[in-house]
Amino acid sequence: MWKELTFYSLILCLLGLAFQDFKSRKIDLWLLIVMGFLVLICAGLNNDLKTTLTQTGINLGFLAIQLLLVSLYFSMKAGGFVNIADKYLGWGDIVFLVLITPLFSPLNFLYYYSAALFITLTFSFIYFMISPKPDKKIPLISGLSLTLVLVLVLSKFLSYNLYTDFLF
Repeated sequence: MWKELTFYSLILCLLGLAFQDFKSRKIDLWLLIVMGFLVLICAGLNNDLKTTLTQTGINLGFLAIQLLLVSLYFSMKAGGFVNIADKYLGWGDIVFLVLITPLFSPLNFLYYYSAALFITLTFSFIYFMISPKPDKKIPLISGLSLTLVLVLVLSKFLSYNLYTDFLF
């Protein structure tokens, strides 16, 4: 019962985040906080604490390296330090990514992250091409949230465990 309630609450929260981000390119902090608690509850109900902490640490390490490399790229391109959180990504995008790390084993996080970015960028490109007055800001949390909803729903109905892979 708790698994189901937490699962569907997380889905509603993700849909709320997607709607807010798509509508105004801003999200409410309270919704991120609620999502964070729901993610922790889901992870706790589906995995033991040691495994969750280990996998979350690995996922956070991957995310930190990736964000550092992106920051280095833009800094070298600009000829000085560039804070990607202020210019290219919003802090909400980064916090969202950090908060969802307990939901995945490392390999599944890598799959989700790659697929979600590809899907988001593809749909954004199509939107930019067909819209007469496109907003050039990519609604990253919208794409990440909707992709996560799809992944969570598919994993539930296909009985695929996102918390384990052959590495752990």
